[in-house]
Amino acid sequence: MPPAATDDGDRAPASACAALDALYTQIAQRVGAATAARGAWPCAKGCDGCCRRLAALPHVTAAEWQRMAEGLALLPAAEQAAIRQRIDVAARGGAAPPHVVCPFLHDSSGACSIYDHRPAACRMYGFYVARSGNQWCDIVQALDDNGELNGLILGNFDAMARQLQRQFGPTRPINEWLAESAESAHGAVPVKQAIVDEGLA
Repeated sequence: MPPAATDDGDRAPASACAALDALYTQIAQRVGAATAARGAWPCAKGCDGCCRRLAALPHVTAAEWQRMAEGLALLPAAEQAAIRQRIDVAARGGAAPPHVVCPFLHDSSGACSIYDHRPAACRMYGFYVARSGNQWCDIVQALDDNGELNGLILGNFDAMARQLQRQFGPTRPINEWLAESAESAHGAVPVKQAIVDEGLA
């Protein structure tokens, strides 16, 4: 198994937007270095296996969800509605077990509908190692088993996950963020803000 970098997750810019951009840049640099070192890599447009085999709806931080929501808002109204419906169905357990298909996956093209706004986990998958299981599919695992990843420095998933939560707070499933966004759009006070306002936090 290739080693993980030790520097991922060390930088923490001041503003949330700048911090998220910096973190995404770190990930892109790590991914770019891995693909440049090896050449061909399975993770590319047209390969959507991981998007179709999620264990659950994605869990993201508030900053990541804000970025995802911006991408969602750029889509045609009909596509937005379809994605919201897929999120709702998956949240209610209506997705076919044992896997959840990412609600943002464009079914016919196999591409992400919000690719430029996707969260950190999607950006890291296929290129990061972790103590509790590497962040890649069976295709990349086969490369590792065959020694084809030897000598590559891949990303440190655990360090990046810690940085995400340190800078942006805990993660929540996207259906909860979506529901909270809908409440805000209709004039309701978000649950977290209501708690603060009541002096309970």
